[in-house]
Amino acid sequence: MKQKIDIILPVYNEEKVLRHNTLILLDFLKNNLSAYDFQIVITDNNSKDNTKKIGLELANIDGIGYIFTHQQGRGVALKKAFYGSRAEFCFYMDIDLATDLSALPNMIDMFVQEKYDIVVGSRFLPESKIERSLLREVLSRGYMQWAKFQLKINISDLQCGFKGINRRIINEVVPRVQDNNWFFDTELLTLASRDKKYKIKEIPIKWIEQRNYSRKSKVKLLKTIVEYIKSVNRIK
Repeated sequence: MKQKIDIILPVYNEEKVLRHNTLILLDFLKNNLSAYDFQIVITDNNSKDNTKKIGLELANIDGIGYIFTHQQGRGVALKKAFYGSRAEFCFYMDIDLATDLSALPNMIDMFVQEKYDIVVGSRFLPESKIERSLLREVLSRGYMQWAKFQLKINISDLQCGFKGINRRIINEVVPRVQDNNWFFDTELLTLASRDKKYKIKEIPIKWIEQRNYSRKSKVKLLKTIVEYIKSVNRIK
């Protein structure tokens, strides 16, 4: 019997790239992960554009599901997908496909063969390759070093939207995460790291900041960093 895996795509107002990038992901999964019983789960975070219409159309394709959440917040969308999943492993990534999909089979191997509880795609390992603006690079690295120091956590990239967790983490750690927005990732990793009983692995990735220039990033950098600083102070 094939192992079940879910690949979760939290989305908000992504009509420009949703269909195209979801089908790219589906094609990759069919060609590279046929040994698994996989499902793409589009989790619509109360979008106001045509995301819902496109998501429902895509859900008619085998291997794709669609969930709608009325409450906004990336963390809300992820929690709903996790709690509704019956898969042994759940992976999530941003719909812009900033992370090269070639990292996904390696990430899955870390669960199946090495028995890790959390696997993190990191932009900041020596082997990683990233393309982004200088301003975002400086601010991101500066925040990351500060957050790691404050939280006393030895993970190089707390916020990359390319991660995987197993059923144990869904049952034991996710319910304790209070943040419902962009800080969800950092809080999840911090709680799991502090418990000392979970195996966490980072893997290098190839990451491009913006693959579709008609799409605007949903992350307002300076505003988000201010919110992150407040959240770090809450959980440190």
